Amino acid sequence: MTPLISVIVPVYNVEAYLDQCVESIVNQTYTNLEIILVDDGSPDKCPQMCDNWAKKDSRIKVIHKQNGGLISARQAGLKVAGGDYIGFVDGDDWVEPHMFEKFSSAINKHQPDIAVCQFFYNYDNRVETSAYSFSRDYYTKEQIEEIIPTMLFNGTYYHFGVYPNCWSKVFKKDLLWQNLMPVDKRTTIGEDTSFTYPCLIDANSICFVDEALYHYR
Repeated sequence: MTPLISVIVPVYNVEAYLDQCVESIVNQTYTNLEIILVDDGSPDKCPQMCDNWAKKDSRIKVIHKQNGGLISARQAGLKVAGGDYIGFVDGDDWVEPHMFEKFSSAINKHQPDIAVCQFFYNYDNRVETSAYSFSRDYYTKEQIEEIIPTMLFNGTYYHFGVYPNCWSKVFKKDLLWQNLMPVDKRTTIGEDTSFTYPCLIDANSICFVDEALYHYR
């Protein structure tokens, strides 16, 4: 099984980083990808850069839209996504070459609603690795109840339970549609949490890839 994975990249004011971001996705060891670049009315050179990338790789789709914020950009990408699973990469981040191959292997093994991986924090002068609190590599619906309490913030930012970011995960399209599309486009704080945690709660299964595969700038 080689599931089609749609990768949605919201693009706004990231011209200094966009080429590194897209190149890291285009050059994945797993090639059955659909790459959706959503130009959210970016005022810099990003719109043309997106179009140039689409000319280089037939897997790339470009959406140009009026600026509406991160939620609206992700929703716009989801509307045209044809993949069985959906992933996200922010336009100023990048991913390890085998990230989606690892996710594909997990999907083939477990057919989960969501797959999750570790990630890197890339600072100017240091790199740290996330520390997810997963005790299993696969959770059934009943077992997911074990990790729901770890979604509660405990005072240590980004060092608790299941992190709310969407970009270290891939989601089954139907589950994501159910939880991302209703989110108010005006949301500007906690955009990821607004649909990632509902997806985790609604999921019938989750699998965990214990390897850092995403670079969060």
